[in-house]
Amino acid sequence: MSNKEKFLLSFSAIETFNTCQRKYYYNYLLKLPKKHWPWLTFGNFNHLVLEKFHKYIIFFKKRNKSYDKKALMKRAFYSSIRKSSRLANGGKQAFMTKDQLEASKVLLQKYYKKIEINEPNVLFTEKYFELELGDNITLRGYIDRVDQLGKNKFKITDYKTSKEAYDINKNDQLAIYAIGLRKTLDAEDVEIYKQLDFIKVGKIMPAAEEGQKHDEATDKSLLERLLKTGQNIRDKIATDKDEQQWNYKENAFCFCCDFKSQCFASRVIKNNTNDFEFA
Repeated sequence: MSNKEKFLLSFSAIETFNTCQRKYYYNYLLKLPKKHWPWLTFGNFNHLVLEKFHKYIIFFKKRNKSYDKKALMKRAFYSSIRKSSRLANGGKQAFMTKDQLEASKVLLQKYYKKIEINEPNVLFTEKYFELELGDNITLRGYIDRVDQLGKNKFKITDYKTSKEAYDINKNDQLAIYAIGLRKTLDAEDVEIYKQLDFIKVGKIMPAAEEGQKHDEATDKSLLERLLKTGQNIRDKIATDKDEQQWNYKENAFCFCCDFKSQCFASRVIKNNTNDFEFA
């Protein structure tokens, strides 16, 4: 790959590379088919419902029209079922089971009760951003939800459907989103807050209504680190063409890796080759 070509990255791609290079190779270079994991289907469905729900509200607010939040949530739910059904029939994801749909209703009812009285002032859903890291490397992504808290005050909310809540600073995802949002808003004098909404368990982290204020002091070092990682990935793509050159790393997610059969087969072949001796 020429350094003159634009190299596109995402937070997921970087996390995958840092977790296991072999998985990156299978996913982003070979583009092998992925499995349909039930929890991924469930998470994607509920993200879609909430995206549609808030987009409906934004639509009515912009036109100064009244709306019924409960009716819009119901509309978003059934619209998402239709879209998910089309994706399933197209082979892009699995069908939502009856149990999953019932679990989704419970989850969405919890979410609705949370925002019924104190409705957030949602400015964007699935907000796209790009960050030019330098050396023709671009990081891009989508922010689940952006609320406007005040004239120059905004909050990023990222939905999670994991079984347990965890600290907001577990990884760089929301820090990247904060930098991306600032660039998208094209304004320097803004305050950006961050929050994780664990919609499955009904918890938010941190619990403070505004979330956690983003610390700009770390932005420069983070961007430098992302650039370095991007350069490392690009250089490896250019030089390492063989599967065996992309090291696998045992980790907590190997059991649910989309490519574990391929990876295991590759390890067996490699070991058998190393053990073979010529007479």
